Amino acid sequence: MATHFPKGKTALSPEALSIWAKTAFYGRTDDDSYLQLWQHLEDTGEVALHVWDDFVSDNIKELLAEDIGDREVAKELYQFIAAIHDIGKGAPSFIVQSTKFADKVKQTKLSIKAIVGKDPMRSEYRHELVGYAAVIEWFCSQGFPVEPGTFAYGVACVVAGHHGKSLTDDKQALVDPSQRGKSFRRETFMGDKAWTAIRNELLDWVSDTLHAQPILYTLRNRSLRRRTQILLTSMVVMADWIASDSRLFPLNQGPVDEQVFDARRRADKAWRMLRIPGPWTPLATGESPDEMFAERFSIPGARMRPMQREAARLARTMESPGLMIVEANMGEGKTEAALIAAEILAARFHCGGIYYALPSQATVNAMFTRVLDWVGHLPADERGQIGSLFLAHGKNELNDEYEHLREQWFDNGGERLDTEMDLSEPSVGSVDAECDENGRYGKYRAYDDHSTMQAVVNSWLTGRRRGNLSDFVVGTIDQVLMAGLRSKYVALRHLALAGKVVILDEIHSNTAYMNVYMETVLSWLGAYGVPVIMLSATLPQEKRQAFLDAYRNGASAASKVEAEPVRPSKYALSLPARIPLPSRIPPVSAENIAPPRRIPLRQRKDAVQNNDEVSVEPDLRYPLISVATANGVPITAAPEPSGRATDIEVSLIDDGDETLVSLLRKNLRDGGCAVIIRDTVSRAQATYQMLLETMGDDMDIMLDHSRFLAVDRARIDRELIDRYGKHGSVEGRSGIVVATQVVEQSLDVDFDLMITDIAPIDLILQRAGRLHRHHRGDGENLRPEPLRQARLVITGVSQWNPDVPPQFSAGVDKVYQPYLLMRSLAVLNMEPGAVRKLNIPSDIPRLVQTVYGRKMVCPESWQDGNHGECAAKERLESDRHSSETMAESFRIFNPQRMQDAFDINNWLKVAMTDPDTPGKANERKGRAGVRESEDSFEVIVLQQRNGELMLPSWCGFDESERMLPTGFGVPTRQQVRDILSCTISLSRTSLSYMNLDDVIAAFERATPDRWFDYMQLERGLAGQLMIALDENGTAVYQIPEWDANGARIGTRTLTVRYSTRKGWQTDASK
Repeated sequence: MATHFPKGKTALSPEALSIWAKTAFYGRTDDDSYLQLWQHLEDTGEVALHVWDDFVSDNIKELLAEDIGDREVAKELYQFIAAIHDIGKGAPSFIVQSTKFADKVKQTKLSIKAIVGKDPMRSEYRHELVGYAAVIEWFCSQGFPVEPGTFAYGVACVVAGHHGKSLTDDKQALVDPSQRGKSFRRETFMGDKAWTAIRNELLDWVSDTLHAQPILYTLRNRSLRRRTQILLTSMVVMADWIASDSRLFPLNQGPVDEQVFDARRRADKAWRMLRIPGPWTPLATGESPDEMFAERFSIPGARMRPMQREAARLARTMESPGLMIVEANMGEGKTEAALIAAEILAARFHCGGIYYALPSQATVNAMFTRVLDWVGHLPADERGQIGSLFLAHGKNELNDEYEHLREQWFDNGGERLDTEMDLSEPSVGSVDAECDENGRYGKYRAYDDHSTMQAVVNSWLTGRRRGNLSDFVVGTIDQVLMAGLRSKYVALRHLALAGKVVILDEIHSNTAYMNVYMETVLSWLGAYGVPVIMLSATLPQEKRQAFLDAYRNGASAASKVEAEPVRPSKYALSLPARIPLPSRIPPVSAENIAPPRRIPLRQRKDAVQNNDEVSVEPDLRYPLISVATANGVPITAAPEPSGRATDIEVSLIDDGDETLVSLLRKNLRDGGCAVIIRDTVSRAQATYQMLLETMGDDMDIMLDHSRFLAVDRARIDRELIDRYGKHGSVEGRSGIVVATQVVEQSLDVDFDLMITDIAPIDLILQRAGRLHRHHRGDGENLRPEPLRQARLVITGVSQWNPDVPPQFSAGVDKVYQPYLLMRSLAVLNMEPGAVRKLNIPSDIPRLVQTVYGRKMVCPESWQDGNHGECAAKERLESDRHSSETMAESFRIFNPQRMQDAFDINNWLKVAMTDPDTPGKANERKGRAGVRESEDSFEVIVLQQRNGELMLPSWCGFDESERMLPTGFGVPTRQQVRDILSCTISLSRTSLSYMNLDDVIAAFERATPDRWFDYMQLERGLAGQLMIALDENGTAVYQIPEWDANGARIGTRTLTVRYSTRKGWQTDASK
């Protein structure tokens, strides 16, 4: 039964009542509004009840109940911690931030030393650190053990982490009386014994009011697992953010407001105003998998393919949450299989949502439409059900469907909330609506006028760091990998994932650097009991095994936790009694499921030695589904192929322009379409220019790469899909497309002929998925006759000789490791003039597993020398080790780490700003990313005429909106959206290899003053770097040059040119 704070001003001492928590504007003297600490603690405690009852999914509640012992006890503990989270504000270090309110505190005879307000050391004693110390002191006074790893210590660590960071040894030393060398300033900033007494009084008051003492004493010897501390921390953060918004929780205008204060009523009204949908509750409809498939995807009478049916069967028979890896050919329906399996798993394990992650923004945008349609077909009870939806990438405001849903929320009465809990902004909104007839848990009427599942974009859940908490999220893989990054508020990412079924698509595209985070996150998802589905067409066996091991190790970690000696503490009264906790995950039953064909390498007795390395015969079954849970070896199943197959002729040509043109003229003489895939933007641009000059008069030629503005990229993608997609007309499917890797995964396009630079075999096969992707008539008779046989031509090899290792064209071997390139050539058995036959999908497992296996596969003449297979392998392993080492330095620890098993101290010792954090381009070096890529920054590209800024002329914007406001005018909402669509990411490669800091400084010096006004007036433009091109799409900048000692030695001229046909180009000259 929930306990509420009573109405009215609480009966605390004058000293305790004087402690303030919130003011309207720091530094303002003309606004006396405020909120006292006791009021904010009550608000947060009441909001916590709503978070638990109306937001947290059942599987998270079950996990916390297992770790804590009982669901109701877990709820009461969460409310208690939420209601004490800001106890550290009862200290001089916080109070002095407002002179006016500090003076009122001093009038109660509480002492504040005069130096506190000006001492730079004050910032070290933040209120969350003081709160940690206060909680430790209070528990110690109650006779609780407080050493690291104890229950009391865990509660204190949650309080310490509610501003997104964690307790560290260095912080702890500042408040530990036993470390006099570091904590000698403790009393200055935390106050004397009178301040300690006030904090204890407030903690006693919360404990007594919420009747928390019984549960605290019940738990005193029950250590909190790390996963529980992380989830509780994130839930406290959420409650605090909501309770800190003065638009929802108005500040006092005078003492009368304290007398009539009613925290429960305030929280009820605020929650109704937020209109945050509850977690998705999937219904067990009793439908067969075929019936589910036909209903969810609107294909009456459809039957699932064998792979899809097997994925559904495994989901139905999985006795505990696990990891399912589905490997099947492109176009086999892996997405549909994953969504059906996810619905089954969500219903079985009480998950409250789905997270679907893909490699790029383009793939995410395409999937968003499909997921939105799927959500609309999910069954709902007769009252209907609402599910919150979020598009998780940095350009979601440019997605028309997502923006329409967001605007629809406002049109339906949603209140606009700023994306930050920033008290320097004026408060808006109201909480004056009266309770409806349904009382505290009454539904918001705008949500009750339908009887089917409905997706909405909730305003509060669109804020930075909050969107991933939505029920249904479609986002880039980066958003998932960031849960393994040591960054501020990473705990919120854990909460966002812990309540869902997580689907990870195109996982073969991860680099070694990214896989460090992938394996870390999989371990944590296993620890939280999150069902995970991974999808790939070309996954190397070694990666598959690493993913299965990571999940299983994390899933079994909780049950392996043992008691450990605790570190000595000044506050220690007794050692904690560690009691064993039952595992959440029961043993897996293997009944009716095929036993695994392969087991981990370290367990195999038939491993063979080859070239001084251990190797395992590759598993060549395909399609293949693998499942791992907390206990036992992975389970594998090999469903029958669907029967869909494509025969491809593969050949090799030299890298000369004449050879390419001759090939195109010969094959396109009767029409048809070809795609040329280059490994670098510069090669693509050069090829495009050459083809324009040689074939442009009688052939339509397009260029697609990453150095176009976002708005132009979207336009090009639409044009490609319209012309070369599944429904492209015979007449429209005529021309040449020159592209980079953007077509590997992003677009559902279908070409008659493919010419590609050499790449690792898995990527060649991914590219081949765009060759004869869709059937076009009987025997492909709707394609020109010379192109009815699928042909893939490989180029990008600058030197071919069977007696020496191959050499690759400039730039190609900078993108991909030569080791993988030469092995790919070897397994394809390529040589000039020869034509090889491939069958897709039957040849996929043999090719991929051989290239990524451990055996030497190149001819003997390719193995030795500086460019040979052996040397190339050493370079690859060295580079991979460097990448993994770099990633390790930024990632959080794995849950299976047994050291300090009940302690999250130091887990964010270096809490870096996460890559989602907005800010000026020159702050980029302070951010850690989950992709190992060239240092880059984003810039907005506009045009300028006669000193006035305007949207680019070539982008097709409404002429009435192109000219941006002058004087005191502010861009309209549509103009802001259009401006943000004119972005491009730039690196040294795209800036003629100039120093990025110098280029950014030059861009900033040339920025018109009007842009700085826009940044001040429009939040969406704040911190954005902008460059203005002239009417010809050109700009010139002077970039300083420096010698090794930092002395300026000259200037280089950087000329920027942009066109809709070729994109971004630069030239540098002295």
